[in-house]
Amino acid sequence: MITYTSKVIEITNVTRTGSAYSLTDDGENCYISVAMAEACDVRKGDKFQATLRPNYPERQDIARWIAVRLHQDHENTILVEDDDEEVVEQDDYAAEEFVEEVVTTTQPEKVVEPVTATPSLRTMRDQMFTILLNMDNSDLDDMILETLDVDPMGFVDVLWSVLSINPVPLSAMNEVQHGCYTKVQSRCDVLARAGKLVEARYTTHNTEGKAHTSLVYGRRMEQLNPTVVV
Repeated sequence: MITYTSKVIEITNVTRTGSAYSLTDDGENCYISVAMAEACDVRKGDKFQATLRPNYPERQDIARWIAVRLHQDHENTILVEDDDEEVVEQDDYAAEEFVEEVVTTTQPEKVVEPVTATPSLRTMRDQMFTILLNMDNSDLDDMILETLDVDPMGFVDVLWSVLSINPVPLSAMNEVQHGCYTKVQSRCDVLARAGKLVEARYTTHNTEGKAHTSLVYGRRMEQLNPTVVV
């Protein structure tokens, strides 16, 4: 079970791809996804009361924590004025596979794992989809490449990694969400054709012998199973 904690974080860097890094009040690094950073318009120097979860073990040398909520209306949240903030040259962190929650401006009495999204969370999630749909292809390409630099995955998992939200079933997607689905699928295909990604097809069979083929993308061939046919 994931253990959540609540800490004050201060934004220390905003990367060119839109994600951000921060320090907790006890000096530990915390990663903030692109979608969350853009939805909250984070700036260097901003302080947020935040709900955090531990990062994946293999990535804790980059950031000890991942932010899953930024509480914009909390009394401990202090935002800087609109001025020029420092932007770092490169984001060394690949987007997470899943972040269990999206941004909310409401401070919970007790930090628990969500069951059903509230209307405000749905609104923020929809805003993240809109940001992605309107994003320049070059910016999205950079995010896809960074995501796949760590782990190979199919384009659908790339979509949820870039957005840092829980998956939405294809059958339940609205027009904007389906547009994002198609856009990420297209950009992965374009990057593979340009030689910036490698791809492999994995075939599995169910108990009835019916075959199912999955297309997986990666940055390097050694990330993929060498026994599959590319």
